[in-house]
Amino acid sequence: MKVKLKYFAVYQDILGCASQTVDAEGKITVRKIFDQVMKDVKLKEQYFKSTLFAVNLNFVSPESIIKEGDEVAFIPPVAGG
Repeated sequence: MKVKLKYFAVYQDILGCASQTVDAEGKITVRKIFDQVMKDVKLKEQYFKSTLFAVNLNFVSPESIIKEGDEVAFIPPVAGG
């Protein structure tokens, strides 16, 4: 199945793009997609702990199941003033 991923802030820098479409098979969670995309990132677990996830514009837990055509967003903490 195809899943669209959207990246914000630091994720755009780490992954080199603002979005991409990935193939996923079977029953897959937000966490599994995160692990797949971030597999080569040294500080993956630190990023994971501080990231919010959204599926189709709704905040979800990392254990949420993704379906065909869903849009998953990785939203890191943002500071500013």
